[in-house]
Amino acid sequence: MERCKERVFKFAKRMIEQSIRLGYCMDWGNDYYMLSDENNYTIWSFLKECFERGLIYKGHDVMTWCPRCATGISNMETLAEDYQETSHLSLYVRFPLAYRPGDYHVVETLRGSEMFGWKYRGPFDELPAQQGIVHTIIPWKEVSATEGTGIVHIAPGSGRKDFALAKEFHLPVIAPVDEFGAYLEGFGWLTGQTAAHVGRQIAENLAQKGLLYRPQTYKHRYPICWRCKTELIFRLVDEWYISMDQLRYAIMAVAREATWIPAFGQERELDWLRNMDDWMISKKRYWGLALPIYECQQCGTFEVIGSRQELKERAVEGWEEFEGHSPHRPWVDAVKIKCRGCGSEVSRIKDVGNPWLDAGHCPVFDASLSHRS
Repeated sequence: MERCKERVFKFAKRMIEQSIRLGYCMDWGNDYYMLSDENNYTIWSFLKECFERGLIYKGHDVMTWCPRCATGISNMETLAEDYQETSHLSLYVRFPLAYRPGDYHVVETLRGSEMFGWKYRGPFDELPAQQGIVHTIIPWKEVSATEGTGIVHIAPGSGRKDFALAKEFHLPVIAPVDEFGAYLEGFGWLTGQTAAHVGRQIAENLAQKGLLYRPQTYKHRYPICWRCKTELIFRLVDEWYISMDQLRYAIMAVAREATWIPAFGQERELDWLRNMDDWMISKKRYWGLALPIYECQQCGTFEVIGSRQELKERAVEGWEEFEGHSPHRPWVDAVKIKCRGCGSEVSRIKDVGNPWLDAGHCPVFDASLSHRS
């Protein structure tokens, strides 16, 4: 913890010195830091209000994930400059029909819609994790005959659109990799290997089984981690979100009141607001804003603590260990509260706030400071 603080102040000092040399006119010496107690508790208060308005929820979804940093990457962190031109191995694979064993031969020509409901065998059904999975051809408007073959073998645990399709058709979902992108137990010879380095081995395995139709190197733009430049993967995880369904219209109303220069900027902003996803606010890290969310493992009830005083009033264990410290890990994790649902002792979730929660909250924090002054 202390080393983290030292690094923050070290590089903040360097940035200030460089900014002064560049001639920035700021209120130097009266700075605020995101690690400050004031900033942290201000965000606690904001999250409490979101909770009381029913906007905070725990989501189970596929998202971009950095296997090197072992954490999720939100949409706000994958900007245009965080995509790079790269090539990946694309595989065309044979899928034997479950009720027509043997080698294929052409017997008729038909539309794709006539194949809906057909059952087929998957390329890795022999793996323990795949036992009991039934593969069925379903419709998907995202697939066309202009690219590929018109048939896509989806992976609901490793793709956002795939996962959405699985929810629509009630398909089984398998999450194959851990936070470092390594295959979990139940995936045979793949277990322990990282997803980024097994493409060729998978192609060879499919060829040995007579299922590989054609390998092809596919060039496209692919997202990378903005911090470490590692190629991202898509991983099924539990994260915490602020729902935008109600907020987007309130924000759009405010955007319409502003004068935009140039004028076309307003429509671009409104278009973004219409289509923005819910706001992922959590992060699987140790250092950062300690999200004041307490989720009961017994009954599933969760609530948000909005201030230091409220935490003190609700604490049933660990307050003495926490008192006198900033609201960061490990000290805040010592505090437990009583579940309003079943009365069990509840610990804070281990997640910290996504950096964009801090960054997005800065204007609110600035305003609060100005108001108090």
